[in-house]
Amino acid sequence: MNLLTYLLGATARWAFVFPQERSLQRTIALAFGILCGVGRRTVTRAISFQGNTQKDWSADYQVFSRSPWEARALFHPILEQALLEQKLQHIVISTDDTRVWRNGKHVPQTQ
Repeated sequence: MNLLTYLLGATARWAFVFPQERSLQRTIALAFGILCGVGRRTVTRAISFQGNTQKDWSADYQVFSRSPWEARALFHPILEQALLEQKLQHIVISTDDTRVWRNGKHVPQTQ
């Protein structure tokens, strides 16, 4: 199995997260653009990777602002598949929950 086939299979399991098929397809395209694009990992870079810079990109940004989905849910099927494939009993996860204190009139949701 090549990497592309594996990633397409893994992202196809995101279907339960999204209320509409078009939201799922747009999110998968953006995920591939963020993963494969060169440079900073931004939505604009993902759109550019797809070659859609001259098209209306508002729907791509609306995936993050209007579509009711939970980002953490995207990792559930991936972790489940990893547990099955590797026959693991536990997964050790390390996180950095350092808070960066910022403030400003134009920086929403800062601490």
